[in-house]
Amino acid sequence: MVLTMGCGLIKQEGYQKMMLRETSNNIAIAEKVIRLAKVCRIALSSDNIPYIVPVSFGYNNNTIYFHSSCKGKKIDILRKNNNVCFEFDVNRKLVKSQDVCKYSMEFNSVIGYGKAYFIQDIKAKKIALNIIVNNYMETKEIFDFPANDLNSVLLIKIKIGQITMRAKYVKNKNDIDTEIMV
Repeated sequence: MVLTMGCGLIKQEGYQKMMLRETSNNIAIAEKVIRLAKVCRIALSSDNIPYIVPVSFGYNNNTIYFHSSCKGKKIDILRKNNNVCFEFDVNRKLVKSQDVCKYSMEFNSVIGYGKAYFIQDIKAKKIALNIIVNNYMETKEIFDFPANDLNSVLLIKIKIGQITMRAKYVKNKNDIDTEIMV
């Protein structure tokens, strides 16, 4: 894992923008955003044409897991090109103003890049599906899925290569960008 340190403060149009590139604490913050998110958007590309799709997901150990039917555009693209971009966002809030040009949005987001791989092994499929299911449940139960169910679904893992995190809070007049190489 490559981590770089440094901090620069930039004044820009009446607010301060802080650029951070630092410590493992920021990885924990990015992971918190990922864990709070309910949807992951996966961006793919085929023949130089972009395609984005929202997916249910799970996250564990620098890996995003999602499931899919065995056929479809997303799968066709991934079979040709496993390079992906992904996005999570939470805490979205519209900030209104008397001046329509000063409306803004508060949010926390994570954007990253990685490589997607199809999971073939039945034991690995069970683990991946449990990670996905437990992302949406109150308890962390381990389920044993029937083999025919596991064979009727594709499970895909994305090994994360790079993450960029951004938090925007209008009231504090701060934008925080953090770039994390993992």
